[in-house]
Amino acid sequence: METISSEMKPVTVPEALKVIPVSREAFYRKLKKGELPCWRFGKRILVDVNQILEAMRSK
Repeated sequence: METISSEMKPVTVPEALKVIPVSREAFYRKLKKGELPCWRFGKRILVDVNQILEAMRSK
């Protein structure tokens, strides 16, 4: 399991979608498939915008 470093700033999905140019549905679909990195705390999902953008660029 990946740890959260001081360089990472985890944000909620709605906050991330303000800067990531994809639809809400597509974003959640990619999270569910494991195509994008995230941390789950119960129903809450946190993501690091920089990691998401890197993952999207590499595909």
